[in-house]
Amino acid sequence: MKVYEVLIEYTSSNLDRLFSYFYEKDDPIQLLSRVIVPFNNKLVCGVVININQVNETKEEYIKKTGFEIKNISSVIDKEPLLNEELANLSLEIANYYFAPRISVFFSMLPPSLKPKLSSQNKPKIAYESFVKVIDNNIDNLTKKQIDLLNKISTQQTIKKSECPTSILSSLIQKNKVEIFKKEKNRMFFETIEKTEKLTLNEEQKECFDKILNGTKDTYLLEGVTGSGKTEVYLQVAEEIIKKQKTVLMLVPEISLSYLMVKRFMQRFERVAILHSKLTPSQRYDEYRRIKQGQVDIVIGARSAVFAPLENIGLVILDEEHSETYKQEDQLPYYHALDVIKMRQKYHNFKIILGSATPSLETKSRALKGIYEQLYLKKRINNLPLPKVDIVDLTNKNNISSESALLSNSLIEAIKNRLTNHQQSILLVNRRGHSPYVSCRECGYVIKCPNCQVALTYHYMNNKLICHHCNYEVDMITKCPKCNSNKVFKGGFGTEKIELEIKKIFPEARVLRLDSDITRKVNLTNKIINDFSNNEADILIGTQIIAKGHDFENVTLVGIVLADIGLAIPSFRANERTFNLITQAIGRSGRAKKGEAIVQTYNKNNFVIKTACRQDYMSFYATEIKLRKLLNNPPYTFMCLLLISGKKYDEVEDASDEVKRYLQTKFNEIENVFIVGPSEMFIKKLNDLYRKKIILKYKDYNIVKPVINDLMLFFAKKRNLSLIINVNPHEDY
Repeated sequence: MKVYEVLIEYTSSNLDRLFSYFYEKDDPIQLLSRVIVPFNNKLVCGVVININQVNETKEEYIKKTGFEIKNISSVIDKEPLLNEELANLSLEIANYYFAPRISVFFSMLPPSLKPKLSSQNKPKIAYESFVKVIDNNIDNLTKKQIDLLNKISTQQTIKKSECPTSILSSLIQKNKVEIFKKEKNRMFFETIEKTEKLTLNEEQKECFDKILNGTKDTYLLEGVTGSGKTEVYLQVAEEIIKKQKTVLMLVPEISLSYLMVKRFMQRFERVAILHSKLTPSQRYDEYRRIKQGQVDIVIGARSAVFAPLENIGLVILDEEHSETYKQEDQLPYYHALDVIKMRQKYHNFKIILGSATPSLETKSRALKGIYEQLYLKKRINNLPLPKVDIVDLTNKNNISSESALLSNSLIEAIKNRLTNHQQSILLVNRRGHSPYVSCRECGYVIKCPNCQVALTYHYMNNKLICHHCNYEVDMITKCPKCNSNKVFKGGFGTEKIELEIKKIFPEARVLRLDSDITRKVNLTNKIINDFSNNEADILIGTQIIAKGHDFENVTLVGIVLADIGLAIPSFRANERTFNLITQAIGRSGRAKKGEAIVQTYNKNNFVIKTACRQDYMSFYATEIKLRKLLNNPPYTFMCLLLISGKKYDEVEDASDEVKRYLQTKFNEIENVFIVGPSEMFIKKLNDLYRKKIILKYKDYNIVKPVINDLMLFFAKKRNLSLIINVNPHEDY
């Protein structure tokens, strides 16, 4: 008799264990296949993790274990969900990130294949009916029947929907044709004209040769914006595919995946795309194509790291510094690069990390020789980097009379581009119209009832919206506290700048791109395509527009306020701000001489000064000293322990208890540092109070058993939760 050990669909850490079931039907069950099982008086989905052969009868086994063991209700899959490599990977990720293994399966699989009961309602394989000829003899056929038979014969196969029903039926009855079904691919790409590979310049050729012939397994390709990193990716990928190996290419934003797919499809035939904004049916179809070995290259955002490719020869992480490669919004809190390195142990592939502004962790590893450092120091067309002007907003003479938000020099520069039929990009790293609404009479600020943050005013739908829990309410006309009608919209976001630009330049064609827009993938692609095709003069957006885009006619980038982000209480705040400014400036002057104007209240801040000079090494030299002084990465690893609950006193008491426990474990251990407990930057989120403790350490194996013990401790506390985030990017 067999006993099946099943991991059920709930992601609670209390249920992150195997439950035993019998199965008494004849059809076999595969390891790592989904089954429907009874659990807590209802049916749930699960994954078979182990199958054990036992000698006892069912009754004897139940008596031996002392547990009631139920039967599996039904089997969903006839083959395993994952291959051996991905199955082992799921376990390694779960262990490293202190995450329930079932949550890793959810991240790995498309909606139709997730081990959830609700996945049964998701799209499955779709088929199309085709017609083919089985007998060419035209004797005893009418003219219309002959015409249709000849048409099918000429085309070899034809869709059933293209055939007149009555004529087709007659041909089927006469055994002239037959209908067969073919799997339908619901992923549609525009027809893309093929292009020849470009001739590499000396710098590119040197990088290309070192990647292909070098002995290191990881390469940092550090190149200034517009230096031709993508062409190096393409030509290295071509050589890898010639060796009958596959390539995985990750990009930081979903909007960039379509641009990169277009570049790769101009060179290669068998390309797939994977990201969360595809429809469930598209994700299912693309996943199946990859699993069946029908593609050589997979391109996608973070989740594409789990693509079921075989025989991987190369993984490219473009814009490797981007924080979007770290999943922070749901379990497991993995980083794509960590997962890549886990997969590298199985496939033995090479990794290319591409960036103009490498993360400090990556750069320090390159300087130590762990990664091989490669440089592209010149733009591919030998054009200079954009000329950058810093505008001091503390000087009132710099502020335009036409707008309190835009300087004279920025407005003049935009006018110049409009006159010369050139394009401009304005970076505003805050969506919405106004980040807060307050009463000028009593000072009351309208806040989210679930989170201790101000609601953001959105002009397009006249709503006040919480950007953390999505709570929304209609815009107010009177103060809810004192009933005054002196309601003030404070600050600015992309919507407000869009309105300002349209007021100053009514003739300009203006587009906006932020996360309110990117929820609609087709609209995002349309905006990018329209701007690329010069169908707009000015593009206004958040950090989405600062990454990877190559707009040939953009000769001006304006950063409306460079200071946003510097005040966030995170050890990464300086790095984030430097990267954003540098990357945004790099969108200008790709094909013509470019300019950038950076507005700031902190013109002497070293982050802003080095970013405006495009001087990465000076920034690195200063910032790395601060990191060392405070024992921050890359000098330590970090783990965020987030304690949350509905009652503040309980959260506070538990945080203090955790701190005391950690002190008893680590006080006499070198190179383990405990910081906190302290309140999160947003003290209350989604109706939960939150406090954090940060562990800094050099040896993961020392802290791992202690964190596991803490998780067991919190499993018994019903009113509190503990979130473990290894190497967090959002530590505030």
